[in-house]
Amino acid sequence: MSSLFLEFLHGAVTRVGPTDTAFAHRDSGYNFAVISQWTNLGESDANVTWAQDTFKRMEPHMTAGAYVNYLDDDDSQARVQGAYGPNFERLQAVKDRYDPENLFHLNQNIPPSS
Repeated sequence: MSSLFLEFLHGAVTRVGPTDTAFAHRDSGYNFAVISQWTNLGESDANVTWAQDTFKRMEPHMTAGAYVNYLDDDDSQARVQGAYGPNFERLQAVKDRYDPENLFHLNQNIPPSS
């Protein structure tokens, strides 16, 4: 069962500064996600195509930011960087210091700068 997910961000999330945490997107607004799930392997191509096409159709209406937990494996590094916004360079400095070999890379990765 695939679906579209729309959530309204307001209240406490907007009372935190954009550089106070890793999550930078603190303006009141909406978060949109395309959720594509299925159990029949024979439906994989159709569901993946639906999710990608739906996202492409909605993309002109979206801002550059993203919620990092909603990113997927096929999202670009630019989209990952957009998810962290002005915090990306600061977080990359932390990565350089504590994980320069990029051991922890099985996520929406912030790569070391070198």
